[in-house]
Amino acid sequence: MPMGLIGAGLNARHLMELFNLEMDISIAILIYGWVVFFIVSTHYVWHLIRSGYRNNLIKEWYDPFRRSFLPAVSLTTILFLMSLYQVLDGYYLLDPAWLSGLFYAIVFVASAHFMLNLFLLNGWLFDDNLQLNHHKPTWFILLSANFIIVIALMGSFGTQQNTWIYEVSHFFFAVALFLWIVFSTSLFYRLIFSQALQAPLRPSLFIFLAPPSLGCVASLFISDAYIANGIITLDSVGILSWLSYGFASVMLLIWLVNYRFFVGGGLSMAGWSYVYPLAAYGLASQYLAQALENIYLAIFSAVVFVGLLSLILLLSYWLFKEVLVFIRSDTNY
Repeated sequence: MPMGLIGAGLNARHLMELFNLEMDISIAILIYGWVVFFIVSTHYVWHLIRSGYRNNLIKEWYDPFRRSFLPAVSLTTILFLMSLYQVLDGYYLLDPAWLSGLFYAIVFVASAHFMLNLFLLNGWLFDDNLQLNHHKPTWFILLSANFIIVIALMGSFGTQQNTWIYEVSHFFFAVALFLWIVFSTSLFYRLIFSQALQAPLRPSLFIFLAPPSLGCVASLFISDAYIANGIITLDSVGILSWLSYGFASVMLLIWLVNYRFFVGGGLSMAGWSYVYPLAAYGLASQYLAQALENIYLAIFSAVVFVGLLSLILLLSYWLFKEVLVFIRSDTNY
């Protein structure tokens, strides 16, 4: 949930820049995401320090399905740091101390995520009990975070002409690109020739959109044109940008055509799985529109944002009603 909200806030922030909007339409979404991120983080830290719940959390490290959610921690943290950087920079509050602190915080989280890459890949490769049906769309969270690290480093600090930032960004991009190809192929095989996903997990199929969308944006930031000029232009758009965005567009079209496959389960917390991938796809559309100076693609990205915002409002309304029902039932009890 916080991953999607902060991602939507970053989407709104770049949309403001794309259309030169004076009104800040992103800050409310970002604050919403920050509050939820703080609540969820506090919940897990509290359970981690309590011995009664610690064993349950440790078991998640060894569960083939649950451990695929672990990269969401580093991914959401990097999104939080990126959003904090952009808000402070936008309101001219980013002094050198804040800039240095955010930079080292992103580097620290990226280092931790690199270790998580090794842990998860080692577990998937050498787990004798792992079966094809354990392969879920949530595996894409790991490589999505690799793309996000590239965007965070190059988008926020890439203009500092620091060679090692370029090298680290290319490394994470290469790892993410390789895992995207492998995971997409194996997951397609699992969906076609093995058991279908259970109804509660169907919204997670939208995660198919996130890696190629983020890969499209990351490819623009590691292009020679951006490194040389510090801005995204037509020269920044390469074959990888088109391939990744085209794949994401086709997957979105497939899911929209088969919308009955997703809406049958009704509203639930799983519905938040739609938000983050749509935010990533909308962001890729915005950056391509900026690079190509294409007004039609810019309008399309605005339509995606309107749909994204409508989805957030719908899910928030449902969640608010569920919380009220829970409070009333608990009070009556």
